[in-house]
Amino acid sequence: RTLLEALNVIYIGAGLIVIAKESLGGKVGCGKKRGTEFGAPKCCPESSDKVYISRDRVLIEPVLDQAARDVLADNGGMLVATHGICNLDEPGRCQPVADFPAPAAEVLMLHRDTGGQVWAGTEEGLFRRDPAGHWLPSPLHWATVRTVLEEPSGRLLFGTNGQGILVREPGNGAAGPARQIGPEQGLSSPFVRALLALPDGLALVGTEDAGLCLLSRKLAVIRCISREGGLPHHSAHY
Repeated sequence: RTLLEALNVIYIGAGLIVIAKESLGGKVGCGKKRGTEFGAPKCCPESSDKVYISRDRVLIEPVLDQAARDVLADNGGMLVATHGICNLDEPGRCQPVADFPAPAAEVLMLHRDTGGQVWAGTEEGLFRRDPAGHWLPSPLHWATVRTVLEEPSGRLLFGTNGQGILVREPGNGAAGPARQIGPEQGLSSPFVRALLALPDGLALVGTEDAGLCLLSRKLAVIRCISREGGLPHHSAHY
């Protein structure tokens, strides 16, 4: 089985776990004891290499023992956002991407847009790889980008750590984001943790310290709510 056949890849601060699924033809399997937190039966032998759950076999297997913030399928392997970017082509082997311009930066976000460009949000700025596979040597913006939302039109919204939302309209070519949405435009905080598309072209913005904001199709801030408005916590993300 290849990495791309996995049902899910969980990326955590300590590494990567691949969760895959195979049919056992109706047999009930058993998994290792440490897999019980994922729902495996407690009868699992300590010596088992995999985790088996219910009528299907669910494999829960560590594949990378280093920090991983995001992953992106790429050319039969997987790009992993860590300190720099590495290419995971088989379990345990993640080769650094040699031409990535910020090899020591902590990479927080990876995204491939509909045009085939790959975006990397890092603590040293926003980097872009063109559809031919070449990384631009300089960041398109110096903000720390943590999340991204691509709209059906191709417009990209980048959530940043301290500079609100950066907007890149489709057809900008090699140009970086040209518009910014922050507190001056009504956003409750410039620290954006999450972006979620809603019906009718609306978007929900989760902030680090000031709850949620709702954006219109034209990216006007409609309303923001935090704990005072009924949220259980001021930090909103997923």
